[in-house]
Amino acid sequence: MEVVFGGKVEHLRPFLLEERIVDGWVPWNKKRYGITMGAFNVASFKIALRTRKVAPTAPAAAAAPISPVDAK
Repeated sequence: MEVVFGGKVEHLRPFLLEERIVDGWVPWNKKRYGITMGAFNVASFKIALRTRKVAPTAPAAAAAPISPVDAK
């Protein structure tokens, strides 16, 4: 999404929430071949490097097994 919308939240919000493209929207990428897989992978890698992993704080829910006898 960052590669396609160039980080413009005002264009990204209607695309994700309302499932529409903003009137007059033009892709910010004006390169000859557009967004190549290489450019997409480089952008994804940069995002992955800036992302930090946080351990989950909520304990895992202990699901009780449901037997066919309990379902009746």
